[in-house]
Amino acid sequence: MMNRDALEPAAARGEGPVPPIHASELTSATFSGAEHRDVSYAAHSHDGDQLFWFPDGGMDVLIDDRRWLVHADTVVWIPAGIVHSNRLLREGTTLSVYLSPSLRPPGDRWSLPRALALDPLLGALMRHLPGRRLSPVRREHCCRLLIDLLAEAEDREMTVPTPRHPAARTVAEAVLADPADRTELTDWAQRTGVSARTIARAFASETGLSFSAWRTQVRLLSALPLLIDGSAVHEAAAQSGYGSVGGFISAFAREFGTTPAAYVRDRW
Repeated sequence: MMNRDALEPAAARGEGPVPPIHASELTSATFSGAEHRDVSYAAHSHDGDQLFWFPDGGMDVLIDDRRWLVHADTVVWIPAGIVHSNRLLREGTTLSVYLSPSLRPPGDRWSLPRALALDPLLGALMRHLPGRRLSPVRREHCCRLLIDLLAEAEDREMTVPTPRHPAARTVAEAVLADPADRTELTDWAQRTGVSARTIARAFASETGLSFSAWRTQVRLLSALPLLIDGSAVHEAAAQSGYGSVGGFISAFAREFGTTPAAYVRDRW
């Protein structure tokens, strides 16, 4: 579910005011924007922090042992040095802002990867930056605005933890590749040569979720890009592994606090 504490102002969360930004700190090496047209990137990291957005649809981002399934109304914050890879769920152009860690907003939350709700103004700013030769004054104004917007951004829990146990990891990768796969743990046990109890324990201890709850999260998150891209609710339900529309709507409402149709309508 969404983190309601994230709706509070940054000062109320104990993060303090946004520190002053000095123009002397800002160059194309410490604050810049970029466009990317590759469908996927292998595991890599950056010397600076990255704000990453795919405005044309959904994407699958792997950070450490967590898989982030995000769509166009969410941006991903990736701190410097964090190894990550990504795959777009459709062709399109991604946008990034790279900035020096010294410019990030105050608070410990920015030392960790985060999924953030997209503010329309933040989206406009990310579209504005790539390919422009910014004057020192314009660069400073853009940076101040971005940091201010980030400091007030709402967190979104859009990640799926991945188990490390080899057999459980095999199961997880198969479900992530095809969320509609209805293979049960007893069948997976036969395929992997490990008992169903062992796989179940691995999911519980390494993800904090039972296999059934973990698979439900994967299915719901995999349905989001379909809904955002205009698929009907019954189509998203079927493609994400639900045998009935009613079951899908109920599970969606429990996780996101609203129906699929209302979720899309309220964001687009």
